[in-house]
Amino acid sequence: MKILAALPTFRPENYAGKVGGGEISNRILLQGLAERGHSVTVCAISSRNHPQSKVVVHASEGRHCGKILNKILGLARYRALIRREVRKVKPDVILCGTKGVEAAVKEGKKLRVPVGIFIRAFENLNDCKSQGSIFNKLKATLEVLVYGDYGPDVLEKLDFLLPNSRFMEKCILERFPDKRTKVVCPPIMEAEIQPLKISKNIKSVYMVGASEHKGAHIFSTLADRFPDVIFGVIGDASIPPGEVKIEGNIQRYGWTDVVKLLSDEADLFVVPSVCEEAFGRVAIEGLIAGCTLLASDIGGLPEAVNFESELLVPPDDEGEWVARIADVIEKPDILYTAVRRAQSNVPKYFRENQVNELESFLLSYV
Repeated sequence: MKILAALPTFRPENYAGKVGGGEISNRILLQGLAERGHSVTVCAISSRNHPQSKVVVHASEGRHCGKILNKILGLARYRALIRREVRKVKPDVILCGTKGVEAAVKEGKKLRVPVGIFIRAFENLNDCKSQGSIFNKLKATLEVLVYGDYGPDVLEKLDFLLPNSRFMEKCILERFPDKRTKVVCPPIMEAEIQPLKISKNIKSVYMVGASEHKGAHIFSTLADRFPDVIFGVIGDASIPPGEVKIEGNIQRYGWTDVVKLLSDEADLFVVPSVCEEAFGRVAIEGLIAGCTLLASDIGGLPEAVNFESELLVPPDDEGEWVARIADVIEKPDILYTAVRRAQSNVPKYFRENQVNELESFLLSYV
C-alpha cells in the first residue's frame, strides 16, 4: 500500500525541542506502517533527518536562508509540495493532519484517491476564522491563507475521518452523521504495566499539567484542604526540566518521565480537567505506573479509565473532589478493584494494536 501523509511538522524521535502529542502519535503510526512494508511518504513544512526510519520525508522549509526566511519559504511552498508529491507518488490513500487538508483533498479528487484526516482536537470541527479573540481570529485567517481551509467545509469533502477516541467520534458524527469514521487512539509504546501500588496511607497526590483547564485551581484547593499530604504537579512550564520547586505542601516539577515519577512517588494520581480533552493519555500513563486514580468525568477521560464510574468525579466540582479525596485517604483500598479493571484495558492502546487498527482500515480502500 502506498500512503502519502500531509503533516505540517514531522520530527524524529531524537528531536530535542518541544513536540506536540499529535505529531508524536502521527510519527509512531506512520513508522509502524512503514515497518510493515507499506510505502509511506510524508510532506511536511518542518522536518529533520529521521535516522533508521523507513518513512520518506520531504520538507518545504528552506535550509540556507536564515531561520525566519526558511520558515516563510516553507509555508509558501507547502501546498505546492503536496501537489508535486501526490502526482509523483500516486498513493493509494492520503492522510492529513489538522492543516494541509485543502491541498490534499484537491489533489486526491483529481486522481480519485481517498483522503482522510487524523482528528485529535476540535480545530477541524470549528470555523477556522470565527473562534476566540481578535488575535486568534487574525492568526486563523493567516493560517487559512497559508495552508488553505481546514474547517468543517473541507471535512465534508473527505472520504473518512480518524478520531482519536470514541468521545471525538461521537462529536464528529453529531456534525457529520454520514461520514465514515474509524477510531485510532494515540499509540502508547508497549510498557510493562506496574502492579497496583498498595498504600496503607495516602501521603502524596500527583497531577500532570499546571494550567487552569487541567484543573490547577481544584488541585490547589485540595492541597489547602489536606495540608498533611504532599501534592505534586508534573510538567509545570515555569520549572526547568528535571527540577522541582517546593511551595508549602505543593511540589512543582518541570517536564520529566511521567510514568517513572508517578511510579516512584505517587500514592494517588488525579486528573481534574475541566475542559473536554479529546483523549486521556495521562490517565493511561497513571494506570501503567500502577497508581490509584481519580479523573474528571469529561471528554475522553472516562474512556481512558474504561468507563469505571468509581474512578470518575464531576468536573469542576471542588466540593465533590474534596469529598472523594477524603474517602480515599480514609480507606485507600476503596478504588483498587476498579483500577485493576481499568489497567486490564490498557494494552489496547499499545502501539502495535493501534497500528493494526489503522492498517486494517486503510487496506479496505485498496
